[in-house]
Amino acid sequence: MPYTELLPRLLEQKLVEIIPLKPLEPPYPRSCSPNARCDYHCEAIGHATERCWSLKHKVQDLLDGGLLGFQNQGPNVQSNPLPTHKGMAINTISHENREEAERPNRREQEESTTNVP
Repeated sequence: MPYTELLPRLLEQKLVEIIPLKPLEPPYPRSCSPNARCDYHCEAIGHATERCWSLKHKVQDLLDGGLLGFQNQGPNVQSNPLPTHKGMAINTISHENREEAERPNRREQEESTTNVP
């Protein structure tokens, strides 16, 4: 789950609080991005929420403390319609009589007889 989706849930459960950050002043660090804003730092300019080290460390602290965890969910057929299956399988068709296998089936016989002019 992206941090931008996780942050509102953490705020709702009162596990984190918004932390105001004083505006950056020149000289700006090389990592500063003037177009990026951080929701965790009260829309502060300079970095995106996804790249916020303070938020990442806070989430790690919550995980380490057992206040936040992961829930193992089953496969999602909407996002992955062909999930991986356990083990391997090989499907085969065999005929004991080769002549029977090469003979046209009933549908092919019906089509060939109805298409005759």
